[in-house]
Amino acid sequence: MKKFNLALVALIVLMVGTGAYSLTTQVMEAPSQPVACTAEAMICPDGSAVGRTGPACEFSPCPTPVSTLTTDTEFITLNPADYPEGYSGIIGVVTIGPTCPVVQNPPEDSCNDKPYSGLLIITSSSGKKAYITPDEMGRYAAHMEPGTYQISSGSSMPMPSLGPVTLTVKKGVFERLDLVFDSGIR
Repeated sequence: MKKFNLALVALIVLMVGTGAYSLTTQVMEAPSQPVACTAEAMICPDGSAVGRTGPACEFSPCPTPVSTLTTDTEFITLNPADYPEGYSGIIGVVTIGPTCPVVQNPPEDSCNDKPYSGLLIITSSSGKKAYITPDEMGRYAAHMEPGTYQISSGSSMPMPSLGPVTLTVKKGVFERLDLVFDSGIR
């Protein structure tokens, strides 16, 4: 009788183990049907966008800036006359758009370009780099020596994109440069 009970217990353990293995194997397998992703891009906290990857349509991780040089937003003003005489640099607003997949005519207010606070890289003609992050309203200002600079996106992701913009800063002048990032939404 003991042998029968022992055999019965061993059989039950074997069946439960086989069932658990079979269940976990089925859960871990990729779905056999194609999966349709509902949104093509997700806007990250820094304003950049990431796309979907993998068979389950997960979003790629949001980028983290390597280094930022931020300015005190209380002192960001878009009026060049508010800066001390003799100073040079750039000021502007950064936006991102389009923000809706289909833009109507006339456009809806909710689909207007939005402020963007993603990392900007400012590169001098000598190759020196500075990093700046616009505030939550997209405003930025940078005191810069006179010269030629290139401004580009600090994100390693393909979207949102900003083609390199070349700017010449003149002595004693704050140049106004508004930037528009392409969100990739179509």
